[in-house]
Amino acid sequence: MFYVKGFTTSYNLRTLIASIAPLAVLSCGVTLPVLNGGTDFSAPAMVTLGSVLGAYLIAMTPLGQTVGGIYLSILLILLLGLVFGIVNAMAVILLKMPSFIATMGTQMVVQGVAVLFAASYYDKTSLNITARSFNALGGGSEFSLFTPLIIMAVIVGFTQWLLTCTGFGRRVYAVGTNQVAAFISGVKVKWIIFMLSAMSGLYAGAAAILYTAKNQAGIPTLGDRMFIDVISCIIIGGTSVNGGKGGVLKTLYGVLFITVMDNALVLMGITWYVITFIKGLIVLVLIISTSAVIPVPKFLQRRKSASNTISE
Repeated sequence: MFYVKGFTTSYNLRTLIASIAPLAVLSCGVTLPVLNGGTDFSAPAMVTLGSVLGAYLIAMTPLGQTVGGIYLSILLILLLGLVFGIVNAMAVILLKMPSFIATMGTQMVVQGVAVLFAASYYDKTSLNITARSFNALGGGSEFSLFTPLIIMAVIVGFTQWLLTCTGFGRRVYAVGTNQVAAFISGVKVKWIIFMLSAMSGLYAGAAAILYTAKNQAGIPTLGDRMFIDVISCIIIGGTSVNGGKGGVLKTLYGVLFITVMDNALVLMGITWYVITFIKGLIVLVLIISTSAVIPVPKFLQRRKSASNTISE
């Protein structure tokens, strides 16, 4: 990667740093329901809605004129993500819907609301934000370059601690491995599903803030092509799509790989379609390599059965 022309320039490295944090926060959130054996297709759409709503609140209402108003706008974006995360959880728990169907429905609804909202209140295809205190969250200047990385480190660090050092985390992996066995063992399976879906929505709201601050604008098409990156980061990091295996630190490794690969391929002049093909191919190979059942040769089966007989 370092041999690609322009990769090590200061401008490109700043672009890399600014791109890692929002994708890491979003992928970290989606990793949670994946650990549970589910998924969250709606997260990129929540990012889009949070972006257009946040830009409207900060650029076109009195909230953007004061630091307190900006903080309130940020809180509203987080609450919006949390609400839709709870909606996903209720669809899975109460309506017994598979998570991919529930979140796909939410995705279409949220994306439609975002486009309608932008069409109603935006004069152009995007709405620029000039509030420096908000844009600093995206690392837009040299003075705020590491701000999004600090936010990312706090979120990823907290989630890693929650999954590895608490009883809640152990229950998450138990439910992801076998829901029935976890239920019989006394784990509140529905509560785990609820919490993971809610946290995924909350993290999507946080990612919306970082993406909007990075772009310094609300963009109604922001999340259209985002899910392929998110699921690539999760799978490349080593989290199993069947649940019960993986973690947010592994997803962070996937984020670093995807971000650097994307950046290098763009600098090489590779088109977006080819880049998407490469990502899809990598994900497909990894899924096959981790899920495929390799048949055991018959002579090994006989040898194994004979050794079992002797041991008995």
